[in-house]
Amino acid sequence: MNGQKKSVGSASSLIGLLQYFIGAVATPLVGLQGEESVIPYIIILALVSFIIIMLHIINYKINLNNQTI
Repeated sequence: MNGQKKSVGSASSLIGLLQYFIGAVATPLVGLQGEESVIPYIIILALVSFIIIMLHIINYKINLNNQTI
Protein backbone atom coordinates (compact mmCIF):
# COMPACT_ATOMS: atom_id res chain seq x y z
CA MET A 1 0.00 0.00 0.00
CA ASN A 2 3.00 2.31 0.33
CA GLY A 3 3.30 2.76 -3.43
CA GLN A 4 -0.34 3.75 -3.89
CA LYS A 5 -0.92 6.85 -1.77
CA LYS A 6 -4.19 7.74 -3.55
CA SER A 7 -5.75 4.29 -3.15
CA VAL A 8 -4.83 3.41 0.43
CA GLY A 9 -8.47 3.36 1.60
CA SER A 10 -9.55 1.15 -1.29
CA ALA A 11 -6.65 -1.24 -0.74
CA SER A 12 -7.39 -1.46 2.96
CA SER A 13 -11.07 -2.19 2.35
CA LEU A 14 -10.16 -4.85 -0.22
CA ILE A 15 -7.89 -6.57 2.30
CA GLY A 16 -10.71 -6.52 4.88
CA LEU A 17 -13.19 -7.90 2.35
CA LEU A 18 -10.77 -10.68 1.44
CA GLN A 19 -10.43 -11.67 5.10
CA TYR A 20 -14.21 -11.94 5.51
CA PHE A 21 -14.54 -13.85 2.22
CA ILE A 22 -11.92 -16.42 3.23
CA GLY A 23 -13.63 -16.85 6.60
CA ALA A 24 -17.03 -17.26 4.94
CA VAL A 25 -15.68 -19.95 2.60
CA ALA A 26 -13.58 -21.82 5.17
CA THR A 27 -16.17 -22.01 7.95
CA PRO A 28 -18.66 -24.35 6.24
CA LEU A 29 -15.83 -26.45 4.83
CA VAL A 30 -14.44 -27.06 8.30
CA GLY A 31 -17.86 -28.17 9.53
CA LEU A 32 -18.44 -30.75 6.78
CA GLN A 33 -17.27 -33.76 8.79
CA GLY A 34 -19.11 -32.79 11.96
CA GLU A 35 -17.92 -31.76 15.38
CA GLU A 36 -15.78 -34.81 16.09
CA SER A 37 -13.39 -34.66 13.12
CA VAL A 38 -10.33 -32.43 12.95
CA ILE A 39 -9.38 -33.48 9.41
CA PRO A 40 -11.23 -30.64 7.57
CA TYR A 41 -9.65 -28.08 9.90
CA ILE A 42 -6.18 -29.49 9.23
CA ILE A 43 -6.80 -29.51 5.47
CA ILE A 44 -8.01 -25.88 5.44
CA LEU A 45 -5.10 -24.80 7.65
CA ALA A 46 -2.55 -26.55 5.42
CA LEU A 47 -4.13 -25.19 2.22
CA VAL A 48 -4.20 -21.59 3.45
CA SER A 49 -0.62 -21.91 4.76
CA PHE A 50 0.53 -23.22 1.37
CA ILE A 51 -1.21 -20.37 -0.48
CA ILE A 52 0.35 -17.76 1.82
CA ILE A 53 3.83 -19.24 1.39
CA MET A 54 3.42 -19.25 -2.41
CA LEU A 55 2.22 -15.63 -2.40
CA HIS A 56 5.19 -14.66 -0.22
CA ILE A 57 7.62 -16.34 -2.63
CA ILE A 58 5.98 -14.65 -5.64
CA ASN A 59 6.13 -11.27 -3.90
CA TYR A 60 9.79 -11.82 -3.00
CA LYS A 61 10.69 -12.69 -6.60
CA ILE A 62 8.82 -9.67 -7.96
CA ASN A 63 10.56 -7.34 -5.50
CA LEU A 64 13.91 -8.99 -6.23
CA ASN A 65 13.51 -8.31 -9.96
CA ASN A 66 12.52 -4.67 -9.34
CA GLN A 67 15.58 -3.86 -7.20
CA THR A 68 18.28 -1.74 -8.76
CA ILE A 69 21.92 -2.00 -7.75
